[in-house]
Amino acid sequence: MYRITGTASGSTTRRSAREKCNSNVRAIEIIKSDGVVDRTHDAERDMQNALAAYCGWGDSDVRALAFNWQGEPLPPLAGLLTQDEIEGVRKSTINAHYTDPVIAAAMWNAVTELGFDGAAKVIGTIPPCY
Repeated sequence: MYRITGTASGSTTRRSAREKCNSNVRAIEIIKSDGVVDRTHDAERDMQNALAAYCGWGDSDVRALAFNWQGEPLPPLAGLLTQDEIEGVRKSTINAHYTDPVIAAAMWNAVTELGFDGAAKVIGTIPPCY
């Protein structure tokens, strides 16, 4: 199982909007590559790290580097995505919430200290209406 570490996502240091944008583009390039699209093999560690660095487009500074004011993708993003994928990215920006792995780790530590020992119990108790 892949575990996100500080070095994998750059979470030990603050990344600039440009670094985040570049990480997102790199992750898309990996997903679009032939070796990953067919899902016939596990990604190499450097690919896993690059995928873990993806942070979405919800940050307005990151979004401004990827899209013009009309919402059209800028290079190199423009050449990577189909029109349907571009529309999906646009729709996701409203609710694209990225949680830094440092914050996620602190949250896991807190709930572990409170006695939580796994997601299976939580998932197993979801009401049927969900």
